[in-house]
Amino acid sequence: MRSLVEREGVQDRVELDSAGTGAWHVGSAPDTRAAAAARARGIELDGTARRVSAEDFEDFDMLLAMDGSNLSDLRLLAPGPQEREKVRLLREFDPAGAGAGNLDVPDPYYGGDGGFEHVLDLVQAACEGLLAEVLRARRLDAAPGSSAAVAVGGGNINAGYRVLLADGAQAFVKTRADVHAGEYEAEAAGLDWLREPGALRTPRVLDRGEGYLALEWIEQGI
Repeated sequence: MRSLVEREGVQDRVELDSAGTGAWHVGSAPDTRAAAAARARGIELDGTARRVSAEDFEDFDMLLAMDGSNLSDLRLLAPGPQEREKVRLLREFDPAGAGAGNLDVPDPYYGGDGGFEHVLDLVQAACEGLLAEVLRARRLDAAPGSSAAVAVGGGNINAGYRVLLADGAQAFVKTRADVHAGEYEAEAAGLDWLREPGALRTPRVLDRGEGYLALEWIEQGI
């Protein structure tokens, strides 16, 4: 991910770090096999392993898990429900993985599922999709009247963000790199149609554009 961020020239706007949910490899350098496979792609792995801390949930907008087991561990480590919303599976952002069911990145250390090369292919595709979503969120963040886009759960197809507007209101913004033409327009029209009789509580459509749909934020239980 760091190499992609540097390629796009946004390393001064995107902060990255890596950590594990367990303490088995704390203080260790990257696995030599993983480092060799990455180096063959022009990527240098450095640093030493550390464990996820409660502070990470405060310091970062998103915490990404490689598989369902780590996803559960991270959600258990989250200090509260708002922090749990930050936890996502990395492969949710892989356009080819959307709707695939199993979004786990396989363990390469025992030679299964194609080993390190296959894992790097999966991680790179997901990171490409993730960076596209991050850059799109930053563009929304820079739009007139909006600020502070924070990632929230958006399902296995779309990425979702809670955006704080200049007037203090909040919006839910859903976005996807490979969204079909007219998809969000049709969804917005359907929501407007459902709201018209006033019988159902549906979110107001605040804005729509190429690749995103902004809706009124509704708290759970309201």
